[in-house]
Amino acid sequence: SEVPGTFQVIEDPVDPNNARLARGTVTIRGQPLTRTIRIEIAHVAGPFEDVIHGANRDGTPWDLMMSGNQINGVDGPPLASTSGRRPGGNDIGIGNININGGLRLYEQSQVKGLSGANTYNINGDVDYSSVYGNGLFQENPSSIAGSKTSNSPGDFDPPDLGLMDYANNHDYDIAALFDLAEIDGTVVGGRLPVGTIINGVDLHDVVVKNPSDRSSENASTLGDDYYFEPVDTSDFGTPSTGESPLVLGNDRTYYVDGHVWFHNKETYGFEVDGQAVIVSTRDIHISDNLSYKDKGRDSDSDMLALVALGQLDSVTGDYDSAGDIYFGDPRYGTLYTGDAFMFANNNFLYNTDSTDGDQAQPESGFKIFGNFMAMNQVVILRDWYSKNGTREPAEFVLDLVDNVWKWVDSNDWRNNPSFTTELTDVQIDGIRHYAMQVEYDDRIRDIATQMSGLPRGNGNIFAGMVGWEEITP
Repeated sequence: SEVPGTFQVIEDPVDPNNARLARGTVTIRGQPLTRTIRIEIAHVAGPFEDVIHGANRDGTPWDLMMSGNQINGVDGPPLASTSGRRPGGNDIGIGNININGGLRLYEQSQVKGLSGANTYNINGDVDYSSVYGNGLFQENPSSIAGSKTSNSPGDFDPPDLGLMDYANNHDYDIAALFDLAEIDGTVVGGRLPVGTIINGVDLHDVVVKNPSDRSSENASTLGDDYYFEPVDTSDFGTPSTGESPLVLGNDRTYYVDGHVWFHNKETYGFEVDGQAVIVSTRDIHISDNLSYKDKGRDSDSDMLALVALGQLDSVTGDYDSAGDIYFGDPRYGTLYTGDAFMFANNNFLYNTDSTDGDQAQPESGFKIFGNFMAMNQVVILRDWYSKNGTREPAEFVLDLVDNVWKWVDSNDWRNNPSFTTELTDVQIDGIRHYAMQVEYDDRIRDIATQMSGLPRGNGNIFAGMVGWEEITP
């Protein structure tokens, strides 16, 4: 008779990152035999191990700035307010931070470990580099809960996005489906025909292409724009929630040859139902709240990963252009809730088309359940001051020459990084800090709650066994 054997996994000295050896015994017809097999293992890309990750591909000097103070003794950003402004709150990263630049922690900002069981020992560790930033600064010595390590540019190993071959490995090619429907003349109001149900998902109720009521947004980008939203957006929710249901299916990968938007003018946001990876060949614009219908930690819980792939070189598979994630409402300020793993093959940028008056001033802070991952930098402007009667987004930087604080006008900063201006006392008194709290979703560590379309690469997060072969004893 044949019975299962017992094997012990050991490191493969030939390929320690992607393969392992297992040596053990099996019983065949009553005789114990010793055998060795090589196991090929897949890993989720390393950036998914961190709550904030910035690999700084272009090597531009960069600091991740975190600041702010508690509101009434409570950590994190205040809730959205519909009457008046409630600026303030302290920035908090709950999880590990790994950036190829400097980390500047001011006021009551913090890096914390996960609370509760903390199965994977995520303790609020910080890895930073002084090569492309000002190093590490802590105004409060206890602001970092875990360890502090100075890394080097060589420590950042991006995933091989070309190897993912999303153009062929997906459940839905959204642009191709629209192309076919347009040829058939069945696209109505920018939507696929009623009853376009593929693999259990009604795509008619998931995405709309180049909607006419968002012509200015469509015109602001190159190529086509695809807005993920249900037909019925009447579940408005509150300014800090998303309640219009967006049913994406179970473990589905959406490939979008164009820009991806979450930006509807009728609802505050969307309630994500399902587990999905949405990949854009251009940029992703997150302008409305994204909230999971079910935030539990079992295998049926909802999960969303957004991958701004950008344009990849057809020969080398390397990044070419685009690949940004724009965070915030381009007209009315910034959203409040984001439940998603967000992977930008380039930068995270603040999304606004207006700084006129109070129009683009955020009212409150935002909370993320997932993480920020950028192969370049996380540049989300979250501080504002009054300039000539208008609210101007700004970045707080340290002038190393005369050792004083200055604010950088965002428009001038984009055109001339060396431009700084020291604010007046009146302007400083009017500064508004838009607090962020980013909490790591450790379900990504559990193979039972991973989506199959997540970017793969070198890392520590096990994503399954690819195959095995017997090695001659």
